Amino acid sequence: MKYLESFGELFTICIREERERNINILQGNGNAQSFGGLIDHFRNTSNKTKMYLDELSKFIEEEEFQSYIIDLEKKRINEENKVLEIKIKKGLKDSSSYKLAKNKKLLEVIDWEWIKVNMYECTANSIPKIVSDWKILPLDIMYRYYKKKTIDIFAYSLKNNLSDFYSSKGVNVGMENNYGLFPLLPGFSLKYNNGLPKIYDSKNDTHIIIKFLPNDFVRYLSELKSNNEFDIAFRPDYDLVGEHIKDTSLILEGVIRGEIFNTNISQLPQLSELIDYSTQGNKLIIQKKTKDLIFEELVDDFETHNDTVVTQVVHLQYKEENNTDYITHIDHEYVFYRFEDYCNKDNLPTTKGEAKKRFKTFKIDNANIEFTYDVNSNIIFQTLKAFFKNDVLINEYFEKIINQSSY
Repeated sequence: MKYLESFGELFTICIREERERNINILQGNGNAQSFGGLIDHFRNTSNKTKMYLDELSKFIEEEEFQSYIIDLEKKRINEENKVLEIKIKKGLKDSSSYKLAKNKKLLEVIDWEWIKVNMYECTANSIPKIVSDWKILPLDIMYRYYKKKTIDIFAYSLKNNLSDFYSSKGVNVGMENNYGLFPLLPGFSLKYNNGLPKIYDSKNDTHIIIKFLPNDFVRYLSELKSNNEFDIAFRPDYDLVGEHIKDTSLILEGVIRGEIFNTNISQLPQLSELIDYSTQGNKLIIQKKTKDLIFEELVDDFETHNDTVVTQVVHLQYKEENNTDYITHIDHEYVFYRFEDYCNKDNLPTTKGEAKKRFKTFKIDNANIEFTYDVNSNIIFQTLKAFFKNDVLINEYFEKIINQSSY
């Protein structure tokens, strides 16, 4: 506990910065590129940030501290293993058995040197030029533990950011009489078409995020209420609250690193990764290399072929002329991973599938296809939709273009 206490101030600041960043995104003012609360904090180097690393240096060579960090990481892995074992017992067809085998092997070898070398190498390769000091990794292990220990999604206080927001406007929404639920009052309506379901406050022109309920069920309840007279209340997000929260389709938990697609290909980050948390195994990985853009889809119910895991990749090349992007090449292929390499993509998403030669289904060469901002005619969007399985992640990544289209 003494180590957590030494960095409690830093971790509290990082949690607050994550919250503020997410509110800014929902208000349409923020940058979606993120690598996690603590890593984001260290991107903006300051004397205070260096002070924390100096503090860590005082005991980073102590055996007691090293054992503490190793135990935290092993605890995280063991908790993940419990979930994987349940999924295996339930007979779910996904990568659970391979992840469990990988984790058990990892528990046998993980030590201080592994954290210094292997874990740092994975992180530095995923987010280069940001993690420049390996000591950030032990800090990040502590931060994730602190955050999980501090934030209880099943606990709430009747005095919170949401109640404070409405109190400042002289409004008592009555959550204290509804088990902390937010009632659907006159002047409020349900929204369920973009990303997270929400309650729209027309008077204050802002949205309240509904937690724990899927869009389709909120749509059903809205239609049910339109034909029946009853009162209804929802569990709201008490923290992501503010003026002019938009009805955005951005799933905040979905962007692990990088950002969603913007209107300038050349300004995309080198790596973006989105995850569908309803499945845990569904991911969309986007890599940008000079004039190449590579999309790869990982799915829970992945296919196997001759002791390999099969994924799908869409690869394209582009050029810029007169401030306009043109697609010069595009292809779709199946990629084959050894099981251990596939499991490693959780920590190192740039891992390549090289178990056997890639299998192409089509390709276009020597093209000059203008990049359009209408998804109905955008060749990248249409190709991904044709082959990839997870429409949610594709729509999230191309949110800005979808909003400009009649799609």
